[in-house]
Amino acid sequence: MGSFNFLASHWKDLAKIGELAEQYLYSDTNTCFIKMGMLAESIVEYMLAYDGIAEPEYDNTNANRIKLLKRNDLLPREIDNILYVLRKTRNDAAHAGEDSLDRAKKNLVLTYDLSAWFMQTYGDYTFEPEKYILPEEKVINIAGLEEKNKEQEKYIKNPEIFKYFKLNEDYEDDFIKNATGGFSASEKAYDIGFFMDKTSGLYIVPFLGTVNEILKQNSLATIENAKECIENFMLSDKVSPNLIIKKNEEFKGFIPLINKAFDKDFKDIREIINFFRQDWIIYNKFSPTMVLYNSKTFEKLIGMESKEKSEPDTGKNIGRNDPCPCGSGKKYKNCCLNV
Repeated sequence: MGSFNFLASHWKDLAKIGELAEQYLYSDTNTCFIKMGMLAESIVEYMLAYDGIAEPEYDNTNANRIKLLKRNDLLPREIDNILYVLRKTRNDAAHAGEDSLDRAKKNLVLTYDLSAWFMQTYGDYTFEPEKYILPEEKVINIAGLEEKNKEQEKYIKNPEIFKYFKLNEDYEDDFIKNATGGFSASEKAYDIGFFMDKTSGLYIVPFLGTVNEILKQNSLATIENAKECIENFMLSDKVSPNLIIKKNEEFKGFIPLINKAFDKDFKDIREIINFFRQDWIIYNKFSPTMVLYNSKTFEKLIGMESKEKSEPDTGKNIGRNDPCPCGSGKKYKNCCLNV
């Protein structure tokens, strides 16, 4: 449970975005910036809706939506400054690959302050926020992990024949139990693949090698139960939209094969994602494997250690000659003060 969970009583979507921003702080700082920007932009959209202000008819950008709020005297100066910093760093992350950890830590404090103000103003005026504490950094014992990998490699082998069969329902439903218990829990051997999705986490995908072989041969006739395998791949909640997009990039015949398997007439990958993964787009799902990754059980399995780092209190008022909270290195008066 993250520090932004207080938002869940009124806005579960905002709480989820805040939680993801914290999760990505150390593992993918670039995505952390993007999530913080998304949270700030969502708050702006909520404010316009609550105050009955129509969004701009033309050039409906986040910057112009913020201008509307300012024009209606709805943004205190300090909140306006925070929105500017989060918008700017999100753009830097998206277009210039911004991934400064120190800057991300400062922005998380600003994002928390913005969220607390939003709760007090539009949610619960009696809400009293606690001092923000940065999430713990998890340090992986690389040497121990490599040793375990070498030990486990002897148990891994490529399948002699690619084929698909349906896994029993109990095995599929209790993913965490079977992930920690080993894939030998299935009565038959089958191939698995790993996919790291930057936006939603690590995926362990059954029969991914078989899917690749079907796409490589560009046929539903040469591998046993190929059609059912493709159907399972496209309908499974263990397959993220980004993995589907990757398969389309890797195999030229991907879209025609999907059309054949489902008797559809998709024109491009966007139509496929909208058809099969609309719920991912709406609810911003993340992989069940990440639940395992963040558990104490997984920490013990791969020798992870948690360490706490004390952070200075950055919640004080910013002086004109103090360093700007956006992380530019300039004085506040020469940077974001007059924006």
